[in-house]
Amino acid sequence: MNIYVKPPGALMRIKSIRSIAALALVLVLNTANAVTVSLATPKPIYRGIDGDVSNVVYFSPGERVQFDVIISGLGDGAAPSLGAYDLEMFDPTAAFGNTFDGITYGTGLGATLTDSVSFTNETKYGAPTQVMHISQTSLEPAATLIANQPTSFTLASLFFTLNSGSTIVVADSILSDENGNAIIHDTSVGFDYGLNIRPATVPLPATWLLFSTGLALLGGSRRRSVSCRKA
Repeated sequence: MNIYVKPPGALMRIKSIRSIAALALVLVLNTANAVTVSLATPKPIYRGIDGDVSNVVYFSPGERVQFDVIISGLGDGAAPSLGAYDLEMFDPTAAFGNTFDGITYGTGLGATLTDSVSFTNETKYGAPTQVMHISQTSLEPAATLIANQPTSFTLASLFFTLNSGSTIVVADSILSDENGNAIIHDTSVGFDYGLNIRPATVPLPATWLLFSTGLALLGGSRRRSVSCRKA
């Protein structure tokens, strides 16, 4: 059925409604394939455990831990593919001494122009804290990225020696696609991972040890004295 609308103003309104409906459809389609950046379950290095260690509840001070930064929701043989990224990460408890040991970049971007990691002291996340910036830019053609890049892969693996700090946070992320355009991605989930770190064993004070030793010697002396009397 054809509907004819004579007033030009009404015709413009119908065109606007159609445009809004088309935009809403695009947003729904993009939401269905939401791109996210998240932190995988941390891996304790020296325990020799590979893969998922979600059953590991406690970590110890001095233990080396690996965090994998994962991107997911990219196209499967189609756009969008990741062409570059810039992430800001920090540990809100870093004042307690967690130590950054190094980084290994993933291979999902193919040949890259820059693999950069740097640190700055910033206050934009509240109290002054050290923020780690990691970034990569691919040199691969758009067609190569679309054809070869998986829908999900590891951007980088971060290595820390733990002290008492307990949380690593991806605070901000900038992603661009195979053509250099911004990727609108989901920033509401998967951006932090907390660890339960077992307190270090506190040695007994020297005075308590001396007191304990004295009690033990006194008890032994009394037992010997009683034995001699009975004899």
